[in-house]
Amino acid sequence: MKLKDFLKSNAFKCILVLLVIALASGGLLSILNDVLAVSPSEKQQRVISKYYFDPSVTAQTVKLSEEERNNEFGTVETVYLLSDGNLIVNASGLNGYKNEMVKAWVIINESDGEFVGVRSVVVDASANAKQSLMGNLSDDFFKNYSAHDEDLIGGAYFSHLNGDGNIASLATGATHTSEGMNNAVNCAVTFAKNFDFNSATFEEEGNA
Repeated sequence: MKLKDFLKSNAFKCILVLLVIALASGGLLSILNDVLAVSPSEKQQRVISKYYFDPSVTAQTVKLSEEERNNEFGTVETVYLLSDGNLIVNASGLNGYKNEMVKAWVIINESDGEFVGVRSVVVDASANAKQSLMGNLSDDFFKNYSAHDEDLIGGAYFSHLNGDGNIASLATGATHTSEGMNNAVNCAVTFAKNFDFNSATFEEEGNA
């Protein structure tokens, strides 16, 4: 087929239409990305309003080293240092259902730079889609995390196993999910106990 004939063919017209659609879609996505992009500071404020319920509090995103990110219980994903001295820690705990990580937002109470307990634990269900038994974790299960501050200060950790100085925390029928959630909280607590306010550095807004 000659070029002139090809340019008049339906095949060429289809290719041209698809090219125009692709270019238009790419341009639209680029525009929407700029319009709908959420800045790091806005992300911080959304977390505070969703999990901390105090609009007067501001936050800084803590810059984490690899050593600070990882401990025996899991991985610290994000840490916000709040203007009232407390911390919001997003942590992933090991050994969840099917060996998946279990993520939780852990609000930590600090006083004079020292860990004094867990205020609350909140889960974003969308971050734990593979934990099919997440619904077995009741309100009482989560309230248990904020009822053992003295034990935590003394070195205890949450576990689905009894004994050995552990704090019992097990949801009926959800052993592995419970273990992953316990480890997420333990991971956040471990970080908070070692957090040094005096040497903390923070992410610049564009890098948070």
